[in-house]
Formats: sequence, C-alpha cells, structure tokens
Amino acid sequence: MARPKRKDKTRTVLRTGELQRSDGSYQYSWTDENHKRRYVYSKTLEALRIKEEAIEKDKSDGIKAEARYVTLDDLYELWKDLKRGLKNNTFENYKYIYETFVRRQIGSKRVSTFLKSDIKRFYNYLVDERGLKPATVDGVHNILHQIFDMAVDDNYIRNNPTNNVLRELKKAHCFKTEKRRGLTRPEQELFMDYLKNSNTAVYWYPVFAVMLGTGLRVGEVTGLRWCDIDLEDGIIDVNHTLVYYDHRTSEGKKGCYFNVNTTKTPASMRQVPMLDFVKEAFELEKQKHIKAADIDRIAEQIESFKARRRELEPQLENARKELEDSGEDVAKLEPIEISIEEITSKIQRLEKKMAELGDVNMRALAAYDEVLARQSELKEQIETLSKERKEILERMQGYEQLKKETFMKTYNHINENFKEVFHQLSEGEGELKLECPDDPLSGGMTIEAQPRDKKLQRLESMSGGEKSLTALAFVFAIQRYMPSPFYAFDEVDASLDTMNVERIAQMVQNQSKDTQFIVVSHRRPMIESANRTLGVTQKEKGITKVTGIKLRDEE
Repeated sequence: MARPKRKDKTRTVLRTGELQRSDGSYQYSWTDENHKRRYVYSKTLEALRIKEEAIEKDKSDGIKAEARYVTLDDLYELWKDLKRGLKNNTFENYKYIYETFVRRQIGSKRVSTFLKSDIKRFYNYLVDERGLKPATVDGVHNILHQIFDMAVDDNYIRNNPTNNVLRELKKAHCFKTEKRRGLTRPEQELFMDYLKNSNTAVYWYPVFAVMLGTGLRVGEVTGLRWCDIDLEDGIIDVNHTLVYYDHRTSEGKKGCYFNVNTTKTPASMRQVPMLDFVKEAFELEKQKHIKAADIDRIAEQIESFKARRRELEPQLENARKELEDSGEDVAKLEPIEISIEEITSKIQRLEKKMAELGDVNMRALAAYDEVLARQSELKEQIETLSKERKEILERMQGYEQLKKETFMKTYNHINENFKEVFHQLSEGEGELKLECPDDPLSGGMTIEAQPRDKKLQRLESMSGGEKSLTALAFVFAIQRYMPSPFYAFDEVDASLDTMNVERIAQMVQNQSKDTQFIVVSHRRPMIESANRTLGVTQKEKGITKVTGIKLRDEE
C-alpha cells in the first residue's frame, strides 16, 4: 500500500526532503557527496524550492556542498599553506597586503556569495576611501585572483569573480604610471654634502653614501656584515639580504623581526668595487662602532664594580661577626673612626693587664697571639672593605644625583616645548605630569591636555583623534629638545580632521629645517606640504618602482 503524501498546513503536497516546521517556516534536507546531512531554511515554500533548484544545479555541476559555508579567510589560509616558489620577502608582502586591506573588509564573506560587482565595489573602496595607489590595488588583486582560481579548481565556485575587474578599474580611474627620475650629479653632491656636514643627519651619511655609490638594494645594504667588506682591496661581497617579517597575530601580538636571507635572484650575488667616498663612509661607520663598543665596555665596568661591591658586603658582615664573637665592640673598630695610635694604646693596656696577672699558661699565651694576629688581619680587611664601600656609595650617590638632575632638566625642557606645541596644534593647554614629583625616577609620567572648547582630561580618556594630536605634540616636543636625524610617521593623520591635518603638516614643515621627516599619508594637506612626494607603482606585473615628485624648490 502506497504511503500517504505529506502536506503542509495549506494542504500543499511536500516533496522529498521538504518539511514544514512548527513555527510555519520550511526546511529542506539532503545528503552531500560526503554522506553528510545538509539543511537549508526559508519562510515560504516558494523561496525554499528556489534554493532547492540552486542546490540541484550545484550538485549537477560538481560544486561542493560545503562551499556554502567556506569563507574567503578559509581559502586564504589554504592558499597560504600551499603557496610555493616565492622569495620570503615577496611572500611576506602578500601576507601583509591581505591582513591589512582584505581580511577586515571581506574576509568573513562566504566564497559562494561573491559577485563580480562585489569585487568592483571593494576595489573602488580601496581607491576612493582608502586612497590606495594602483600598485597596491594590483597587489590585492593578484592575491584575490589566485585564491578564487583555487576555489574554481577545487569546485567551490563556478567562475572567478575577479576576472577582468582590475582592467576595468584602471580604465575607469585613468591609472597612469609615472616615470621614475634619478638624481642628477649636482643633486647627488648637494644631498651628500648636506648629510656629511649636518650635525643631526650625519648619522645617515654612510648608509646613503653606500647606496648611492654602489646601487645596492636597501635590504642588501642593511644586511651587510663587516666580514663582507674588504677595505684593503676595496671590494663589497654581496651574498645575502635582510628580510622583514611581520610578527603580528590575530591574538593581538605585535612587533616584527628581521632575518638574513639569500639574495633576490642568484644573479644578485656579486662583488661590487668601492669608490673612494664609499670606502670613506665604511671607515666612518667603523669608527662609530668602535666608539659604541667603548661605551659598552665602560658600562660593563660599572656593572662589574657594583657586582664587586655586592660580593664584598657579605665578607664585611662575616668579619664583623668574627670580631663580635671574639668579644670586641664592633662599633669601636670602624676604621674610619679608629687611628693607629688608638689601636697601639689599646694593645699596650692589654699587655699591662697580662703582666699584672702573673704567670699564665703558655698555651693560652700562644692562643692569644693567634687571636691577636687574626684580629690584626681582620682589622686590615675591615679598613679595606670600608674604604671600598665608602667609595662605591659616594659614586652611586653621585650617579643617582646626576641621573635625577639630567632627567629633570630634560623633563622641564620637553614639558615647556610640549605646552607650546600643543597650544599651536589645538589652541588649548597641555602639560606633562610626573606621578612622583619628589622622586621622579620612582614613578611614571602622564599627559593632561585641554583642547580648545573641551574639558581637561588625561590621555587615556581622550578620543582617537585627540590622542593622535597629543602624541604628535609630545613627539615634536622631544624633537625640539633633542632632534633625531629623521622621523618616520605612518598615517599619523588618519584619525584627524582636515584642520588638524593642516596644522600637523605645517608643524612638520617648520621642524624639517633641522630634521628630515618621512611621512606615510593619504591626506591632501599633508601631501601638498611635502617637499618631495614618493610613491610605489607597478608598471608591469611583478615589477615595482618608486616614483617621486618635487612639489617646490628647496630653500
């Protein structure tokens, strides 16, 4: 006898796998190619059957059932594990691009739901809102195209939604690759003369001299070891490069590390002759290393002196206990207070008392002589140890006082600079506050600031933009007191409004008279205020170039 057909509440006959739930919605279940039970749901039977048709089409086309649940992040992790044939620095750059620009925006989106319009919308977002350059967008596209190709090959999706999207984007935005221009001979000479004669920038003279005189890549220059440099024959042996690795994790771990790797290509392993000024730069750098080693050696001697003090203190304490056990008053035996005459007088009094006692046991007399000799030895040790202790304490007190004076001098100067800079940037009032003013070295420091038309607040209570402005004011305050050769700012103006960006740009321009600033920014006021703008472009696939524009004449 045939089984009765199942019906819903409206008496509509349900198909195999269909079910009306207690809340009135509908469910469809089926078994995938891995014999795993799958389910889809819908509020109406009509909508459910549309999903059924899509499922049946996927089954007929060989599309995996789990594709409905796989995200872009899932496929990226698979692609990352399987990717081979790339140099470490190239692969690390790919990972950085994905983590920075892709994961937070579309990484959690399911692969099966991506449309070509979604990719176009994402690329437009990167260009219009994030302000990315063509080369960076090209790098994003290169990664996504490979991931979606793998998804097509593994039957997660039918077609690659990134196909031809980048070409349309470049055409729509009229992307152009600017021609790179090298420095002329007069420009090179002017630049190197500035570095060599500048009190603040001379630190970077050896690096730029080597790069300019040899044509080595940045990683090759920074990765050089002294064993690679033959100053006598004037030869540089290029056999490796320094590679940066991003050390950030999804758990919030920050930082980075560097590693020595092989050169970019086998042909990059070479020997480069030195020009005279390159050899001079290496010799200058070697002298700096020697001076640094001398400073480290002095610091080690100080630490050794402190360790010696810690070793002698127990000996001093043991000597005092021995004297106490012998019946002597230790307080009266301090070498600083006892003279030789006093010791001699005391010995004479003891000898007189012995004479008054008359005949004594000779063994006792010999024992007395031994104790007396031991006492004399201990007194000498106490005198030596006490002298050393006094010298150590005096030096330590001097170091502590000097450290405190130096700290307060630096703090007062930077605090005054901070008040002035913060007022210029925010038209408000700001001040550095010590947690322990009476003993500044035992506590920390915080910042109190009051931007215009706002209440006084500590740094931890500020908004993101206020924190950025306050932090920059602190950096500029330090720079005014003790300028570094150069500063590198990475999108410090990202959370600031246009007016504050203009103020920061003006401040950077004013401070650049004594210090070089390298600023990564997507904000127009900052870019327009720069003397030179550098960017990274990609003229051809896999070939990256640096471009520069001189916006104004240098004074």
